[in-house]
Amino acid sequence: MSNQLLEINSVSTFSGNTVNLKNVGISLAPSEVHALIGERGVGKGLIVDVLLGAEKQFTGSIIFNEKNITHKIGDISKTEINFLIKEPMLADGLRVYENFFLIKDNNKNFFQTINHLRLKKQVKETFDQLNISIDIKSYIHDLTAEDKKVLEIAKLYYYQPDVVVMFEPTENLTKNSKEIFFDLLKKLKQNGTGILYVTDKWEEGLQIADKISIMFEGEIVGTLPTEKAKKNPVKLLQLMSGFNIKRNMDKDLKIIQEENEEVIDAIFTATEYLTSNYELNDILKMLCKYSCKIMNSKGSSIYLIDDSTQTIMDHISYSEDDFQISQLKPETIMEIMKENTYYYKNSKEQDFHGLFKKKTTCQTILCYPVLIRSNKTALIEVAYDDIFLYNEKQLRYLKTLSRQAAVAIDNTRLLGKSTMLQETHHRIKNNLQTITSIIRMQKNNYKKKGHQNVDALLEDIVSRIKSIAVIHDLLSQDIEGRSIINVKKLINALLDFYVLNGKPEIILCLQDIFIPYNKTTSISLIINELINNCIKHAFDNIEKGKIYISCQEQEGFFYISIKDNGKGLPPDFSIHELKSLGLFLVKSIVINDFSGSFDIYYDKGTIAVIKIPKEKLLLSKA
Repeated sequence: MSNQLLEINSVSTFSGNTVNLKNVGISLAPSEVHALIGERGVGKGLIVDVLLGAEKQFTGSIIFNEKNITHKIGDISKTEINFLIKEPMLADGLRVYENFFLIKDNNKNFFQTINHLRLKKQVKETFDQLNISIDIKSYIHDLTAEDKKVLEIAKLYYYQPDVVVMFEPTENLTKNSKEIFFDLLKKLKQNGTGILYVTDKWEEGLQIADKISIMFEGEIVGTLPTEKAKKNPVKLLQLMSGFNIKRNMDKDLKIIQEENEEVIDAIFTATEYLTSNYELNDILKMLCKYSCKIMNSKGSSIYLIDDSTQTIMDHISYSEDDFQISQLKPETIMEIMKENTYYYKNSKEQDFHGLFKKKTTCQTILCYPVLIRSNKTALIEVAYDDIFLYNEKQLRYLKTLSRQAAVAIDNTRLLGKSTMLQETHHRIKNNLQTITSIIRMQKNNYKKKGHQNVDALLEDIVSRIKSIAVIHDLLSQDIEGRSIINVKKLINALLDFYVLNGKPEIILCLQDIFIPYNKTTSISLIINELINNCIKHAFDNIEKGKIYISCQEQEGFFYISIKDNGKGLPPDFSIHELKSLGLFLVKSIVINDFSGSFDIYYDKGTIAVIKIPKEKLLLSKA
């Protein structure tokens, strides 16, 4: 007698002459979460389609509670097997509480009962137990994508099915809704429900599953207990990339084993390195170095990309010998990223040298994008000093390196939650120490100037604290959790403290410039001081005050300038003998923290200019 709720045995699907699923076998026990993970396009969705009954052309068998339901999948009730998939199975023209009891049978929707008063009561009780605030009388077409998924979650809780099949269940969910969802998982497990959790977010599998099966190109290439996967994430990554040492008789492995063992070792070493707690600079350098080794190239570059702004956040290169590798133009990179596939070009093609910012000795480039959950994260480029003709083996290497990089970069923030929490506490502690130091300086300054207004003193302190608080607010809004801040967003957030009803008028000229968290507090403080200085001192008796703020990158330097059309500087002002604590702070931070320069002078108002060497703010130097 089997102790399994659900057994998928040797299931294969066919599309024309192509095999999509190859003898897939998965088992699910009561009170068990079994995660099926793999990258997009490896066949996970086909498993779900088979269980839904949407995929008819398959061989193999499906056993539920020891009964063969292979050809009777459509007859299974939602109290036996239920689903939480990407597209909600809801009727738009009905209300929330009506959808709760909607049953699908023979392709027709109908209600099991028409006692609306009782329906509303049952739905309201379920929502209260899960802390869901959706109006039960709302129509489905008025709900957000998140509300629809939350409704599906509540239905699972109500029906308490024997088996739940989940496909990318956290997609479209915010933090609060995820808490509701993960609470539901605990309740379902306690009730004896078995959960098949299908996702490409393998960190979620590590977080909630009892065991993990890994799919690659239509096959289950390995199944690991979660505890084993946590202790050896490199093994998990190897399986996700198709390098499964157990498949000794498999043709793909035979090809791999015939290839250069040194190259395979390099890929695995790179993976191990990336899954450790290294800084971004180390990761980028390592990837470039291993790209050269794996691809037998003279040079390699990685371009870190912010997908939302289509901006190159950072760039780092590695080259062998004296090979000179030139940066690709930003527009070239974005064009390559649009294709989401290999990009090859050599010097025999007319437009080759127009791809680069400067003249290069490079003769061939081969590129491949790094994507994380469809977000364009980076571009890997390998460069050669002669005409290089790639083969399928090298394309496979580059694709593997890209996949490893995508998973690993993503999980520098997702693996080891406790380490990240410690780092967060460390950051906050440092900022609190900064605030304490500023207050102490303000106190000493107040003693020297006994006539200073106490309200003004406190306002200055509050302003500086807010300039640090805004950083944590911006970080909390970054769904990718990169600990990277766009200076453009930072400046706009700081201006929210000062601008009221459009006064003063703000004119902005800002580039997308990305800086790591550990540089952000200093940048935020100096920008805040200069804006505050304009607001407080520039516009006495001036009705139409204007502030011009510019942040640009030019010839290896970052320039931040803040100009006003105000009354100008006092007659006795000297940049060498600053009497203002705020300007003293700005000068001190710019010179001591960034080896930059700070100047302030009169030009039809006051203009302050900060010049910082680019390498002092680069992400890869963090």
